[in-house]
Amino acid sequence: MLGLGSTDPKQMSDGDAARVMNYAREEQPEALRQTVAEKALVREGDG
Repeated sequence: MLGLGSTDPKQMSDGDAARVMNYAREEQPEALRQTVAEKALVREGDG
């Protein structure tokens, strides 16, 4: 569907990651916003 080289985030190229992010932004914007917000909270707690 997206033509990814890998679906494993640890093995994705920068281009694959960009394609996934663009797809999520277009198809599931609220889910993407929620995920980004959750990751930001986790990083604030790490400091």
